[in-house]
Amino acid sequence: MTFELYAVQNSDGKWFHRKGFGGYGQTWCDEPHKARIYTKIGQARAQITYFVKNYPKFPTPKLVKLVVDRVEVVDETERVAKAKVAQEKAKVRKEIQHKKYMVDMAIQDLERAQKRVKELAR
Repeated sequence: MTFELYAVQNSDGKWFHRKGFGGYGQTWCDEPHKARIYTKIGQARAQITYFVKNYPKFPTPKLVKLVVDRVEVVDETERVAKAKVAQEKAKVRKEIQHKKYMVDMAIQDLERAQKRVKELAR
């Protein structure tokens, strides 16, 4: 089974990547692992067309075709089980902490009420 994926590269060899929320950051990066990968050729071509239309003074970016011919399945059950145990421990710790807090608040409320009873009994 082979997969064909696509990326966009400019004339300097930098890769197009997403800038994220609000469009903050650089459009092109040196690291290929940060490149925006497209599953359809039309999506990558649309980015190339956008840059050609909006930045005509720059050379046309290149379409890079990535052919994946090997798929590896990774078993994550052990890692997820560990994370689940850690999550349960954190939940128990949080419940204990909350109950301690509620006991402290109840003691403070009791002390205030006793003080108020003494003031009113005078």
